[in-house]
Amino acid sequence: MPLLVAGRLGDRFGPKNLYLIGLATFTAASLWCGLAGSIHGLVTARVVQGVGAGLLTPQTMSVFTRIFPPERRGVAASVGGAAVGVATLAGPLVGGVLIDQLDWQWIFFVNVPIGIIALGLAARLMPTLPTHSHRFDVIGVVLSGIALFLIVFALQEAPSNDWAPWIWGMIAAGLAMTAAFVYWQFVNQNEPLIPLRVFSDRNFSVSSLGVTVIAFAWTAMVLPVMFYAQTACGLSATRAALLTAPMAVATAVLSPFVGRIVDRSTPSPGRRLRVRPDDHLVDLAVHRDDCHRSGLAIVVAVHRNWCGYGVHRIAAVRHRDPQPAA
Repeated sequence: MPLLVAGRLGDRFGPKNLYLIGLATFTAASLWCGLAGSIHGLVTARVVQGVGAGLLTPQTMSVFTRIFPPERRGVAASVGGAAVGVATLAGPLVGGVLIDQLDWQWIFFVNVPIGIIALGLAARLMPTLPTHSHRFDVIGVVLSGIALFLIVFALQEAPSNDWAPWIWGMIAAGLAMTAAFVYWQFVNQNEPLIPLRVFSDRNFSVSSLGVTVIAFAWTAMVLPVMFYAQTACGLSATRAALLTAPMAVATAVLSPFVGRIVDRSTPSPGRRLRVRPDDHLVDLAVHRDDCHRSGLAIVVAVHRNWCGYGVHRIAAVRHRDPQPAA
């Protein structure tokens, strides 16, 4: 939910200000997570951490699209993609080492010095962009917040409650609120939270759909793979993290090349890059009896999934500026 609101707040108060607030919130919440003495305190701190991440995430794309012209956004986004690749390699490995050698609290404590350094760099290097006075779509915020809460809470509680009827009722109510939100965005003429006219741009719509589908596939795959590697195959946290190493290296190496290709190529109906998730490969891997052989299949599947996500994400940034619908 903060993602939708944060984009509008960034337009109104400046992406740099929202980025700094979000980063400070995330860093402070990381310290809180490490110091939490109970599961309830940890969950509360994680909620605050999520709010901070939600505030800063939209600002990066806003800065990209406002300081780089369309013909240079591919290369700019590829630099971010390379950084993500390095972080994807270092993050799991550092996390695995910290858990194996110290304790779980240190996966949160390590964020604190990094966050402080990032705050100083962002305050000094991020440009201060012009702001725009926007109306705030309060009804849209309320409808989207209720819809997301109902659906997410129901899905989280469903397994422990054996998909009871009230779970289905909450999901149905969440879908109804989602429909009400979309309808309100359609009829609201006073700056809706999500102007639906942006989806009239084909490149924007297709890229958004591609990023969404592959992100769903990646998110649904990586957590079960980590559980499988550690519980079924008996790998340590560090060795399980190494399964993502080829993916991270490929992302860091290929992102600059993909950015240049995207900048030179204009998307068209006859020029398509086909990337598909390899869920069947992961499914085949985890059903093998030999964990050592299935590990190779998991590595290949994770690698191909993440490369597909990276390509679509860079392409999404490189579309031309959407034109208002006539």
